[in-house]
Amino acid sequence: MSQQYTSMFKVCATCQYWGGLRELKQYGDYLELGSPMDKGACYCRDSGWFNGSPTQANSECGCWEKWCALR
Repeated sequence: MSQQYTSMFKVCATCQYWGGLRELKQYGDYLELGSPMDKGACYCRDSGWFNGSPTQANSECGCWEKWCALR
């Protein structure tokens, strides 16, 4: 079951630092991924997730920055 997020969702999937698989839709209005449980690496050194273990797409942290590909 796929999951869609707009930039209004401050979760890892919409973050500049998240390295998981995601696909832009509707000219950058939202992104789609396979599941909210999809995982990817966090590339923010100030994040508590930066220890090398992957984070879930629906996780949150205080280092969130909007992915520049999203409107």
